[in-house]
Amino acid sequence: MGIDYLDEQVALFPEQAAYYTDLAQSYNKKLWHQISSKVNEMMISPFFQQDQHLLNLYEKFVKDFTSKLNQLDVGHFGIAAAKQVVDPEARIQFLQSAHDLVKEDDQASLLLFLEIIRIKIQGGNLEATKHELDEATTRVDNFAGILDSTLHSQYYLTSLEYHKAAENPAELFKNSLLYLTYTPLSLVPEQDKLSLAVDVGLAALVGSDVYNFGELLEHPIIKVFGGDGTEMQDSKISEYEWLHQLLLAFNAGDIKKYEHLYSEAASAQPILAKNKALLDRKIRILALMDMVFHREANRRTLTFEEISEQSEIALDKVELLLMKAFSLGVLKGKIDEVDQTTLIKWVQPRVLNQKQIGSIRDRLENWTLEVENQAKYLESNAPEILAAAPK
Repeated sequence: MGIDYLDEQVALFPEQAAYYTDLAQSYNKKLWHQISSKVNEMMISPFFQQDQHLLNLYEKFVKDFTSKLNQLDVGHFGIAAAKQVVDPEARIQFLQSAHDLVKEDDQASLLLFLEIIRIKIQGGNLEATKHELDEATTRVDNFAGILDSTLHSQYYLTSLEYHKAAENPAELFKNSLLYLTYTPLSLVPEQDKLSLAVDVGLAALVGSDVYNFGELLEHPIIKVFGGDGTEMQDSKISEYEWLHQLLLAFNAGDIKKYEHLYSEAASAQPILAKNKALLDRKIRILALMDMVFHREANRRTLTFEEISEQSEIALDKVELLLMKAFSLGVLKGKIDEVDQTTLIKWVQPRVLNQKQIGSIRDRLENWTLEVENQAKYLESNAPEILAAAPK
């Protein structure tokens, strides 16, 4: 049936004849690697992504000799073909049958298992998928050897979709960044890039323990919002650039910019309106963190008045803000209630932008100059210092 099917397709679609002819020749010569390579080409061809071309190719040709092909390639092809099965339940059944063909291969079976979980998540069956996702996590963690990067990509894609459906923004943020780590942006479907960027941006804002925005802001996916994000040119923000600007405001602890953006654009987002109290507290903690970041190590004793001014919070609320920051683990230090000061010993590390790196460079230059001046002083006053030293 396989070769006959290829001949039929050549007659029906002469413009695609090269693909089908190459497959037929490779099949006759038992060149299984070449068939895998050709099928991989066809998976990304616009023609084969239409109608049911990939599905038919799988069912009427590839399915008969999957054991002779690279099993992970078979898994990827099965997922691509399954997208042309319209009914979700039928799609799950198709993926399960594909899974059964490659079940002896740990990576290929895991790949298809994760795709089955994704379909169930999209159907809203979170209770069942939680157990299955835990099982997939165990398989990933216990895999003996080097797991193919496409498996990591599929795992984190499945995880982020689960946490989005379960409304866990902090986990959504974490898994989205890991997905982007293992997935070149060019391989993210064009129609999914914007929704992914919006999801991860909003998750960063409302994630209760997310206080590091640098990695996201440095990732190319941010560019889908439009603009360069360096500065607002007018009060009218483009449809999604406001979110980019809001992330920049949080990264810098810029309270005024945050309040302007929230009132002008972000308040239309239900998830932000729902988390207004969290956002207000979070931006003030980030303002405090930014204040500490720009202080030299020997100038990190802050008065409550300074914190009140920087974080735009009432003086009697400063201690609560500090305690919250300490409990979150973004700052470590000691509070002196009597003197109304706090000594900050540690601030959470973060990915820095060019401006922040420049700030560190300036501080290092100042420190170097100070060390040089001290060395010169010691050289010029060495006799007096030695004479004054106790004998």
